[in-house]
Order: sequence, then C-alpha cells, then structure tokens
Amino acid sequence: MRLVRKMLKMADLKPGEVLVDLGAGDGRIVFCAAKEFGAECIGIEIDPLRLQLCKTRAAALGLEDKVSMVWGNFFELDLSAADVVTFYLSQAAADKLASKLKSELRPGARVVSNRRPLPGWEPSRVDRLDRLYMYTA
Repeated sequence: MRLVRKMLKMADLKPGEVLVDLGAGDGRIVFCAAKEFGAECIGIEIDPLRLQLCKTRAAALGLEDKVSMVWGNFFELDLSAADVVTFYLSQAAADKLASKLKSELRPGARVVSNRRPLPGWEPSRVDRLDRLYMYTA
C-alpha cells in the first residue's frame, strides 16, 4: 500500500476528484483513493471474476457510493471524465495508451504510471526510486 499512497500523493489527488484506475485488479488503488483521499473512483477491469471481487469488497467496505467498477476494455471506454488516471500495465499497453490519453483527457488531468513511461509525454514528476511517472495533460 505504500506505493499506492505514493502514487496518489504524487497525483495530488483531492477530495471529490474523479480517479480512473485502468486494469483495477484487486481494487487497491480505487479503495485507497476513495477511503483516504475522498476521491470518486472508477476501476476498469476486463476480468469478470476480479470485477465481481472488487464490487463485493466495495460493498463490504461501505464504499459503494465512492467506488464504481466497470467491466470492459479501457481502450474502448471514454476516459474524459478523469481528473487522475492511474495504471500499472505492460510497456506495450502504455505505448498504445499514450495517444488515447492525449486525445481524451482535459487540460490539467494527471496520469500516474507505475514503472511505465508514456511515449510522447514529458513527465511533470518522476520518482526514480520507485519508478513512478506523473504526467499532466
């Protein structure tokens, strides 16, 4: 969780902002962002089992009003509502994602990547120790 908190602090996530986590997995980013930072969170997950586990966990944590889990391929979904986008994906996925983010995110939106630089983007901040990259649209 240390790394998750570091990513969210790097993004300067504020209460009420919309965070979208691409490939939400077990939901650790969206749950931390909702609970500790007061963000409105959307986790996008293509694996139906992980999606259902996250929905169940959101209910158990009482975060259903702050966390929405969406089944689907994030390459096919509109990301324009995001204030902050987070991801920990392959470099091939990050390469493909770079142009989508550039075309869909509004000015001032932040992107925090765990270990994967976005080609064609200049990072606003870099944490070399943990290989975190923050970008501003």
